[in-house]
Amino acid sequence: MKRLASGAFFQKTSCWFENTKHPLECGWLHTAPIKGSTESKFQLPVVIFRYQGNDKKDDPVIFLSGGPGTGSWLDEKSINHYWQNLWETQLSSLQRDVVLFDQRGSGLSRPKVYCSAYQEHTIKLLTQPDTPQKNALHYKKITQACWNQLKQQGIAISQLATHYSANDVADIMSALDYQYWNIQGVSYGTRLGIEVQRRYPNQVHTLTLDSAYPPSAHLFQDWPMLLNQSLQHIFDQCQYNEQCTITEVEFEKKFWQLIHRLKYNPLKVAVNNTEFKLDEVTVNDETLLAVLFRASYQKNILKHLNDVLLALYDNDVSLLPSIVNKYVENQLNSSSSDAVYWAVECHDNPSIDTQKYTSAESELRYQRLKYYLPEESDVCEIWNKDYEYIALNSQNTQNKTFKPVLIFSGEDDPITPTDWAIDAAATFENRAYLFSFYNISHPVMGYKPCAYTLYRNFLNNPDKRPRADCRSSEKTTSRRGLNDKSRKSQYSALHK
Repeated sequence: MKRLASGAFFQKTSCWFENTKHPLECGWLHTAPIKGSTESKFQLPVVIFRYQGNDKKDDPVIFLSGGPGTGSWLDEKSINHYWQNLWETQLSSLQRDVVLFDQRGSGLSRPKVYCSAYQEHTIKLLTQPDTPQKNALHYKKITQACWNQLKQQGIAISQLATHYSANDVADIMSALDYQYWNIQGVSYGTRLGIEVQRRYPNQVHTLTLDSAYPPSAHLFQDWPMLLNQSLQHIFDQCQYNEQCTITEVEFEKKFWQLIHRLKYNPLKVAVNNTEFKLDEVTVNDETLLAVLFRASYQKNILKHLNDVLLALYDNDVSLLPSIVNKYVENQLNSSSSDAVYWAVECHDNPSIDTQKYTSAESELRYQRLKYYLPEESDVCEIWNKDYEYIALNSQNTQNKTFKPVLIFSGEDDPITPTDWAIDAAATFENRAYLFSFYNISHPVMGYKPCAYTLYRNFLNNPDKRPRADCRSSEKTTSRRGLNDKSRKSQYSALHK
């Protein structure tokens, strides 16, 4: 056992999975107690892939998963089928140790931070949806009950926040005797990575942000923009889809007519979810919007959504079950924790400015979406009880950093748009290398193999913009001109 100056300690253990392929080590970080306490509140599983070659580099990579509330897939099945394969095909070529861990409340970390009521609510939404307003009120009641439950269990809710996780990263790497390291963050992990770099600039060698979620972004405040933008991506696809024989304006008009129809006449769609014994779900207007948003995460799916929606407009539901099934599978996935998601997001972001939703400009831009954005959806007033808001990376906008940063963005990403990547790049002066990819969604490195070549070249020479051959099937041409950091993409507002 190794005890650190912070009060955290690391305990090396045998791995909780059978490994016969690669040299792996495992252990548990017992997180540092907060000031005035001697008790560690969380235990985080850690897995280290050890590179054995004579050409091994001294600066390891630590992977920061997304979410928040989603683990790094450290269970036996994921280690053996995902990470082992990725090590063989990509990671070992980095010639470095790779460190994986589950963040507080996520994956295999202890104690388990989970409220089953959220899953029960999801099943109700899938089978008996109500209006957005009533759904939001019910969700708020569940959230309050979950907060009460976790408090009664003695869960340190107030210690579920990015700045605590940033300290955990430093403690893990210190416990493993690494002097400096490379951070690879994906989605929410990019926000965590930026905070780690700010707190420990002398230890962070390079920072790689895949699908950037910078501290300047506010997911809840920006949700109307994100939803609007994801719909615009779908509408835009009509001009690229040879099967779409109507104009973009005509397509959008039919879409909103379809939404209106589903509001009063929802569809019953067959699904096949044996785990929860679901064979049918109800798709109304709000559910379809959610299904479309989630479907936009998948590579190449946008060009098919036109066909799905036009068929649905003509009362042909044959194309709908495939994307609905994937949506149901995602929504009922118990590997992520709603409780951790809300706790971290609410602790990291300031309160929502409701005036932005009610301004004349906002009313006009999001007129059609307003019905699906009830103010009752804001649950942060519950999670922020007993918590003092601490602004993330508050120095970032004033004090520019010269740390080498590699940023990947997918132009079709619905949840971390390229505008956020541009904003993140701007805070790193000329040391940020931004690559945006056509027809790629979220995350980039999972869909774009040549991104690993760029990544490897960046690690080996961070002072030079990396290069890779992304031609043929690896098309990198930007259809919206987003490779230029000075040009932000503009998305049209919804028509009145």
